[in-house]
Amino acid sequence: MGYFIQCLTSQREGQKIWLDVYPFEQKLCQNLDPDTPLLVDVGGGVGHQCLALKTLFPDISGRVILQDLPPVPIEGLYPRVALRDFVRLMLFQELEHITCIILHDYPDEKCKVILQLIREAMGKDSVILIDEMIIPEQGTHWQAAQLDIAMMSSLSAMERTKKQWYQLVESVGLKIVEIYTYTKELQDSILVAMPE
Repeated sequence: MGYFIQCLTSQREGQKIWLDVYPFEQKLCQNLDPDTPLLVDVGGGVGHQCLALKTLFPDISGRVILQDLPPVPIEGLYPRVALRDFVRLMLFQELEHITCIILHDYPDEKCKVILQLIREAMGKDSVILIDEMIIPEQGTHWQAAQLDIAMMSSLSAMERTKKQWYQLVESVGLKIVEIYTYTKELQDSILVAMPE
C-alpha cells in the first residue's frame, strides 16, 4: 500500500491543486469557531490535501479532519489533522465543508452510497468540494484516458464526463453549483455541490 500511495503522490508533485483556483478563504473561512469541522477530507489517503490547506492557511480556524480506511499509513504524520474512518462519516453532524477525492475509485452505485452518507451529515451551510477529473466527450488527453482505463480495469470504476458528474450528484439530491478547473490538460476540477 505504501508504494501505491508514494506513486500517487509523486504523480501530483509540482502540479496545481484545487487551492490554487478555489477561493477557500473568502468562501469558507469567515467567522469560524475553532472547534467547528472546517474541512473533512473523505478518502484523503495520506492527507496531502489536509496538509496543503494547513500549509497555505496555517492560522485558519476550524478543525481539519482526514477520513480514510485502514491500512492507509497516516497515524502521526500530521499533528494538526484529526483522523477518522470515512465509513463513520455519519457520526459527524453539522459538517461545514467536505472535500471528496475518491469517487473515481468506485462505480456509480458505491459513489451514491458515499455521497448519500455525506449529504446526511451536512449542516445547513455545508458544501461538498468534489476534487476529480472531468473527462471531455471528445479529445481526451492521453493521461486522462489512461487513468480512466486503469480505474475501469482495476476497480470497475471510472473517470467521468461533466454530464456523468451532474447525473451522479443529482441522483442523491445534491446539485453542482460551481466548477473550478485547475489543470487544463487533465481537467482536474473542483465541483462544488450542495443539497437541492
